[in-house]
Amino acid sequence: MKLHIQQSVLLTVGALFIFALPAAHAVEFPGRQKAKYKKVQPIEIEALYKDYVEKKVNIIDVRSKLEYDTIHIDSALNIPVTKRNFESELKKVIASTPGKKTAFY
Repeated sequence: MKLHIQQSVLLTVGALFIFALPAAHAVEFPGRQKAKYKKVQPIEIEALYKDYVEKKVNIIDVRSKLEYDTIHIDSALNIPVTKRNFESELKKVIASTPGKKTAFY
């Protein structure tokens, strides 16, 4: 049952990325810094799930602590995007896990 819920959550998050990504390019969002994050690449849901199962990906939950505490993907790290030190915390995670991909939700 727990695995089924995890798969459902992961698939839902992936679907959001797949459907929201084209819209994100069409509309400017406040705070979006395209030039700064040019290297950020989308990932297909199947590849994300495979990497998640094989522990080859850091999943960063950028929602608030309250949202994270309510429900989150197992092993996801909570680094709210609204934190002043979001970028420095993210860099620490990436540096401490060389070779792992990083996915956000």
